Amino acid sequence: MATAAIVTNQPASASSSETCSSKTTSSNQGEGLRQYYLQHIHDLQLQDRQKTHNLNRLEAQRNDLNSKVRMLKEELQLLQEPGSYVGEVVKVMGKSKVLVKVHPEWKYVVDIDKNIDITKLTPSTRVALRNDNYVLHLILPCRSSGKPYES
Repeated sequence: MATAAIVTNQPASASSSETCSSKTTSSNQGEGLRQYYLQHIHDLQLQDRQKTHNLNRLEAQRNDLNSKVRMLKEELQLLQEPGSYVGEVVKVMGKSKVLVKVHPEWKYVVDIDKNIDITKLTPSTRVALRNDNYVLHLILPCRSSGKPYES
């Protein structure tokens, strides 16, 4: 059989300093990429914190506005309810009943709301009666003085 010789071309003995410098170069490139990605991660974390802070601020603002809307709806509902009847106490008829004159000719025996002190109800005291059930729910100020009764 024929034998063939394989000749490989190797550079004339590469010096160890060249091999070391190529490793250092690739190591510097690896460190540069590492720094780039670390900086990029840091920037993304900062952006995430800012967006989270902004989201929390907007949620708080939304909650505040929702509570204002809720209060305005309640106020509007109260404004749309029929008004109270204004009357004058004629006579206290017990611990929970009062005779009230609403119009010049109408008189009603009405219940008293639980938050009204019956001792403050005297004849000729102006009061407000609820429109739907005629319960005395408010003591009104005297017409002449303009000062409300102490509660």
